[in-house]
Amino acid sequence: MKILYLIHQFYPEFYTGTEKFVLNLSRMMQKAGNRVKVITYSFYEDSFYDQRRGEILCKEFLYKGTPVLAIKHKQVPKDLHHALENTALAEIADDLIKVEQADIVHIGHTMRVAALVQTLKPLGIPYILTLTDFFLACPKVNLVPSRQALCSGPEQGEACGKLCPELQSDYIQQRLEFAKNILLNARMLVAPSAFVAGVFMREFPGLAVKVVHHGLSFERLKRNQRTYARGDRIVFCYAGSFNPHKGTHVLVEAFKRLNPSNAVLKIYGSGPNEAYVKSLTSMAVTNGNIEFCGVFPESQAGEVLSNVDVVVVPSLCYENYPMTLHEALACNIPVIATNLGGMAEKIKDGFNGFLFKMGDSRHLQTVLEAIVNDPAVLNPLKRNISSMMIQGVEQEAYTYARAYRSLWNDRGSYREPVANVTNLSPSVPSPPKELTTSPAGTRDDVGCKTPGETSLATVEINVNHWELIPPVELIKEHSGGIDRQQFISMGDEIFQHSLIGNAKLLPSQRVLDVGCGCGKLARPLTKYLNSEGSYDGIDITREVINWCNERYQNYPNFRFHFADLYNERYNPKGAFKASNYKFPFQNNEFDVVLLGSVFTHMIPEDMENYLTEIARVMKPRGICLATYFILDEVSRQNIAAGLTSPKFAYEFKSPNCRVEVQHLPEAAIAYDEGFLRGLYNQHGLTVEQIVHGQWGRGRLIPHWQDEVWSSKIR
Repeated sequence: MKILYLIHQFYPEFYTGTEKFVLNLSRMMQKAGNRVKVITYSFYEDSFYDQRRGEILCKEFLYKGTPVLAIKHKQVPKDLHHALENTALAEIADDLIKVEQADIVHIGHTMRVAALVQTLKPLGIPYILTLTDFFLACPKVNLVPSRQALCSGPEQGEACGKLCPELQSDYIQQRLEFAKNILLNARMLVAPSAFVAGVFMREFPGLAVKVVHHGLSFERLKRNQRTYARGDRIVFCYAGSFNPHKGTHVLVEAFKRLNPSNAVLKIYGSGPNEAYVKSLTSMAVTNGNIEFCGVFPESQAGEVLSNVDVVVVPSLCYENYPMTLHEALACNIPVIATNLGGMAEKIKDGFNGFLFKMGDSRHLQTVLEAIVNDPAVLNPLKRNISSMMIQGVEQEAYTYARAYRSLWNDRGSYREPVANVTNLSPSVPSPPKELTTSPAGTRDDVGCKTPGETSLATVEINVNHWELIPPVELIKEHSGGIDRQQFISMGDEIFQHSLIGNAKLLPSQRVLDVGCGCGKLARPLTKYLNSEGSYDGIDITREVINWCNERYQNYPNFRFHFADLYNERYNPKGAFKASNYKFPFQNNEFDVVLLGSVFTHMIPEDMENYLTEIARVMKPRGICLATYFILDEVSRQNIAAGLTSPKFAYEFKSPNCRVEVQHLPEAAIAYDEGFLRGLYNQHGLTVEQIVHGQWGRGRLIPHWQDEVWSSKIR
């Protein structure tokens, strides 16, 4: 399959969030065996280009292995940055697109390239559009009007007339109609945050916008493990572009007034507005604790972020899905952010960071001062962040790969927009880059078959079971960052596919769910198990066990057990070792045992003890499904070639075991297939089938980890 990406600007000229998104995705698609190309608008000197098509200059090159076609007007239009119609580009659009022979087009941003988008439907090429900001709804891009701080959308042009009187009414109406045409003709609309999706669905009734969070490349990030005490020196950090709407001046003003003796502010970035950049440096010239550090290459992001203590995102506009914010969280760094849009969607005040009022430097100063006076306030925030799931590029790529394949299989037919469905990004398996789960408290369902588009869109919820669906905050914290709809659909899919379809579970049988989380699997089982059947869940998180025990009081055959086990990554205060833990059950109790992404985070002695316990509590002829990262000939070759994710670069204790993070082995662990088969046999378990996932196979399929299906032979 050939995938063509359209974007308003790209590397190496520009390197902010949308560009990272397209670069990461194109790389992942290439790894999966697809052909890709990026067509981008650009601003190089005319001498850079070696082709001319009509009034458009062109240049093809490779950027880190990704083919790029850079285009530019010979005479740049004055309305280039906000207009959707473009005569010179429209004149060559058909030929430019046809020659690429693309099967799918994915639009990362329509600015400057909307004329290319307009030619796709007539050519019969399906396209996906990711709404990375508000450009199609707002000619000023970020909903920052002339007469007040922010607006909530054009309101069919009425708000534009009131708040941006310099924009003519006819122009606004024509632009909105043009934008509507682009949106309605997209075969799939995606937004990285629910906030942005909501803005577009309010403005353009009938749109279906799916929320798929941007993924991060964890191989270049490092976790900040520092803990704090009163008097410690604190490094605050801003990393991003220097533009007035980014609010960098608000941060400088707040920090300058604070002028602490035990803190510094490091500012990374650059900007095209020379006057604004000069004003920033002038503001800070008398303060020796404010450092302008320039731009760091993407490869050094982990090194830079791991050496700061707090990241500040002081934007004066609705940010969609700020990459710096999410990179900070992935590095275990608290964030101070404006209480707007996608920032407030991710940062919960007092939980993983602090929020302050937009543009209020006094309020920001108060927040900074509280941290400087007692840096220990950061410690609980960091503990909370460590339990969060930040999506990796592999997850994001998997979601889009499924969409590409679906559109490619159905190519040639443009359908009417589907019903309005939000927050339904497919529940995808998570590559555990120090992310997802714990030995007895699974925080994802990696390795389990994932729900398809249809099952997500047609899930029906029995209103009598709403009490079994946890609050959004609890789900996001303890179920891998998913939303409520995903919580429902993932549980239903595991129940239907793994338990009913593969394990042939009967209503009268008993189920043990090791790593049960918030009861994702328990909920659908309440409608299936009869009075003879039962469900038991184990988790190392006391909060979710307490919640489940309270909510399942009306289901006497559903029980939840807290396992207070030590784990360096997930439960450093645990009272007991997993290697000595005894499951709280009698021998031969369970017909089916499930462990999703549990053994991928357990060192050998802990895993072996769990296998002993599984064999003890499982009935003869019982079924066990456990997921792993398995080392076999194929995955070892791909590890050696650097093609896998996780990389598993380090041997741990023996050649039978490899880890992703040397100082934190539980982050992600892989085991030799022969070693596992021997252990299973030693403990009276027969490996019936191994279904390989694609973490080590180089292709994207419906599950990430390797599934090991086994039965008890005695």
